[in-house]
Amino acid sequence: MLAEAAFLSGDATGCVQAYQRAFAASAASGASRAAARSAVWIGLTLATKGAQAAAGGWLGRAARVLDDSGESDCAERGLLLMPAARAHFAARRYGDALEVARTAEEIGRRHGEVDLVAFAQHSQGRALLRLERLDEALAVLDQVFVGVFPAGLQSGMLTGLVACSVVDGCQQVGAYDRASEWTAALSAWCDEQPELVQFSAECLVHRAEVLLRHGYWHGSLVEARGAARCAERDGVAAMAAASAYGRGEALRMLGRIEDAERAYLDAQQRGHDPMPGLARLRLQQQRGPAALSAVRRALAMTDDPLHRARLLPAAVDVLIATDGSAAAADAAAELTELASRWPTTGLRAAALHATGAVALAGGSAAAAASALRDAWDCWTAQQAPYEAAQARLLLARACTVLGDDEAAAAHGEAARRAVAALRNAVPSAPEPEPARSFGLSARERQVLGLVAAGLTNRAVAERLVLSERTVDRHVSNILGKLGVPTRTAATAFAFQQGLA
Repeated sequence: MLAEAAFLSGDATGCVQAYQRAFAASAASGASRAAARSAVWIGLTLATKGAQAAAGGWLGRAARVLDDSGESDCAERGLLLMPAARAHFAARRYGDALEVARTAEEIGRRHGEVDLVAFAQHSQGRALLRLERLDEALAVLDQVFVGVFPAGLQSGMLTGLVACSVVDGCQQVGAYDRASEWTAALSAWCDEQPELVQFSAECLVHRAEVLLRHGYWHGSLVEARGAARCAERDGVAAMAAASAYGRGEALRMLGRIEDAERAYLDAQQRGHDPMPGLARLRLQQQRGPAALSAVRRALAMTDDPLHRARLLPAAVDVLIATDGSAAAADAAAELTELASRWPTTGLRAAALHATGAVALAGGSAAAAASALRDAWDCWTAQQAPYEAAQARLLLARACTVLGDDEAAAAHGEAARRAVAALRNAVPSAPEPEPARSFGLSARERQVLGLVAAGLTNRAVAERLVLSERTVDRHVSNILGKLGVPTRTAATAFAFQQGLA
């Protein structure tokens, strides 16, 4: 219980230490299954921090404990299969990952382990996505969803791990509606627990991506910054790099070009390929040759189809702007083929958008108008307002070529208004940091200011358009960070330090 509480409070080190004590106590008393379970959780926790050698050592220790005790059929054997399934997945052995996860699910059902069943099913869903069995994959993941939310799994640690992994898988294949639903459900679950610290940098990176697609650019920037802090705290270099890329994406959308470039280069220095964002930035900077070199290099370096699907929309834009429509047509055709293998609305929208852009550049205005109209509909269905507006701007150009000036004006004006609304909905500059923030986030400082003004949590929630439980959680975090016991003490501290 202490290990679980430590993890949910953001103390991964304390979590591992508590599990190590539990392992030692269980092993000393001969409770082999309990010892093995603690060892498995140590391994999984260390793996999330990037400590793969130590994680492997603890997982091996768990297996040895069970072997020595003769425990051949127990839930812990199923738990031990899950890291093996993940290893198969990482090595692109998706069929093997699927079979191992199915075996783990059978063990979980046999022993009444609800968490193991959900863990195993989510792994099956991710493997099925990669095996291009989309309908089966989404059906499995939907089963997991209703089993996890709204109450969460018995293990809060596993709730976050499963949710973040599903969001990642859904975004890779363009199932953006599913990714948004899982993100919203996880956020609501977090709001029910005032002292819960967000799970990991990876979760926050995925949340930043979801917010960016929905047009909440400043919110995406806040989440990406939070991911960076989590990654630095936990020493996860890969997520520190990914969060830098996320910051670059949000800053680029906000029009802060120089800041975006610094963030992309930071990601690159940390080992994360800053594509396709950097290529789009180079186009905005009117550095076409640099953008072209970047997309060609990125495409040449990956044969993973879903990674290529992420790169190809930017490649089409760059190729149209710099290298003519022939090469762009090849890229759009590849994207269309990928959308036929994973027929999600998100990939279909991207393929239609690219096809329409190529047709327009090649002088086929009627074909362009048809594809772009469908792309606009798909982006709208996925609640991707910026992409929808971009498709509509191209549609306006196609209407102009076709001689329908009235439709062109209507589409163009509506698209420009949509983009302006997105940009004006958020600050165009970063919020100023006080000289000393005492570890408080911008939102926590905002809540503290209203608390210091005498507002109740309910009144703060109404003012900030948040749930009351979310405000409760913020207030609890504020008291913990400031090291004060009550709201009154926090108010006094705020006035003394110039925070209110």
